[in-house]
Amino acid sequence: TLLVAREQVPGRSRPREVDEPVDVAVPDREVADRVEQRARAASLDSIFVLTTRTMHWFIKRGFVQVDPDWLPEARKRKYNWDRRSRVLVKKFV
Repeated sequence: TLLVAREQVPGRSRPREVDEPVDVAVPDREVADRVEQRARAASLDSIFVLTTRTMHWFIKRGFVQVDPDWLPEARKRKYNWDRRSRVLVKKFV
């Protein structure tokens, strides 16, 4: 499971990643809360996660599934289509 914070930059059509990804093998409420708090404190507009097994855990915490095309270009190039990771986002709007 990979958690990443994102920021919408004025004048750019796609958000950019602004924080180091947090790679966790098992979802952890404390880690997820810490990432969300840091993202909010930095005035970011969303965080996203790539997961193959724990989609329900994130959905219970306010994430929604989006298409992999939603990912920033740099992350999309690294996306492994064979793993079929689900992309989930939590927006702070």
